[in-house]
Amino acid sequence: MGREFRGLRVHFRVEMAKGALTKAAIDLYNPAPDSIALAQTKGIAVELLAGYDVPIRIFVGNPIRDGVKFQVEKPDNILHIEAQDGARAWTTSRVNVAFATQTSLSQALSTVAASMGIVLGMIDVGSASSIFLTQGLVLHGQSSDVLDRICQSAGLEWFIRDNALHVIPANGTTGETVPVFSSTAGNLIGSPQQTKDGIEVTALLSPTLRIGKMFQVQSAKVNGMFTCYAALFQGDSGFDRDFYVTARGRPI
Repeated sequence: MGREFRGLRVHFRVEMAKGALTKAAIDLYNPAPDSIALAQTKGIAVELLAGYDVPIRIFVGNPIRDGVKFQVEKPDNILHIEAQDGARAWTTSRVNVAFATQTSLSQALSTVAASMGIVLGMIDVGSASSIFLTQGLVLHGQSSDVLDRICQSAGLEWFIRDNALHVIPANGTTGETVPVFSSTAGNLIGSPQQTKDGIEVTALLSPTLRIGKMFQVQSAKVNGMFTCYAALFQGDSGFDRDFYVTARGRPI
């Protein structure tokens, strides 16, 4: 059983960072009592869609422990939800599998993903595709730790995104369509700021931006391609407020 909310005021903040779980804080204003009860159901999943033309999924995940609260701030009743993407898969899943024959890297990754109860997303092992793990291989322990060992030994990195396992070459990109933040197009807010690792930009919401994805900046001071390693999405559907994304990237 699920429910879609439209027409209610929603305030959200979604934080993504490489090497960390994606976190969301969502405030839903004046929901019906049965909607509040549904949100408090054990095992519930939360999906957030936003955008200017066609809403696109920004976040999907599960509320954290004690992460669903109801409060009254007159004249509003507010349902507050704190959730994480892949928290159960990351923190509680374990794997214990032995392979009698030589095993490909892709097979090992698929096995660990299955133990976490998540699907495979982008799996790009690059030159590591020729690697075969030894006969008699045993994958044992917390699934996230096993993934760390596999990926570090093969020059890869992994992350959970939209409840799917993604694996790419270390410091690589997902190769997806590139968002463009441009002062000419009018979606760039203010001026890009240099950081010790690269750049930080604020722009009108680009809901397809994700960790490991490239983005392009076109401005008077900065023109180039960057790989996103952190992103903050913020929005409020009340009072005609804009939706924004703040992205941090390393130069390609």
